[in-house]
Amino acid sequence: MEDLLSIGRYTRKQWGRAQQIRYLTQLDSAFHDLADQPDIGRACDDIREGYFKYGVGKHVIFYRQTKGLIEIIRILHGRMDIEQHL
Repeated sequence: MEDLLSIGRYTRKQWGRAQQIRYLTQLDSAFHDLADQPDIGRACDDIREGYFKYGVGKHVIFYRQTKGLIEIIRILHGRMDIEQHL
């Protein structure tokens, strides 16, 4: 996923490899949490019908639930114009 690669590159450039690993591990943990408990996110039908969001650090994971699976739509920084990027 391009968002994840971009986050990893930016984090490494700004704060180094150790922080990159910590942050990507934190995001990976959030993916597992969502897979185990998809209802921990908040519905955001005002942005897109059927979408949910879940905050991790400075980012927000946007996803939807389909047929018992979680589909990650985007991982966006909290300061981005969300509607423009979804």
